[in-house]
Amino acid sequence: MASKPAGIEDMISKKLVAVSRTTSVRNAVALAKGSNVDMLPVLDGEVLVGIARLEKLEGAGEGTVEKAMDKPVFVERDSTIENASVEIINSGLGRIPVVDSRSSMKCIGIVAATDLLAARIGKK
Repeated sequence: MASKPAGIEDMISKKLVAVSRTTSVRNAVALAKGSNVDMLPVLDGEVLVGIARLEKLEGAGEGTVEKAMDKPVFVERDSTIENASVEIINSGLGRIPVVDSRSSMKCIGIVAATDLLAARIGKK
């Protein structure tokens, strides 16, 4: 019997640093820098509606996050380590939101590239 591919469930950080569409760009930049992250999930309530990359926010000037956000990049809570790793590599981000698509894209946390790498080499 084949074993089930390793999943990301135990690697999801529940400490979610996020913003809303109406957060000012200035506040979003300060939050990202203060939290030492390169991306902030953009939420409408608990639902992931986009991502705000620090680099793009820094060049956005005044206004709200909505004008600088990108389409959401994410993995689902039952993703394998391999699938999550591919999504992070393709996104160019150091971490990526995790959603529960059974709950209308509810953002349940973040998984970091370092956690996925540690799992791949047996350190987690």
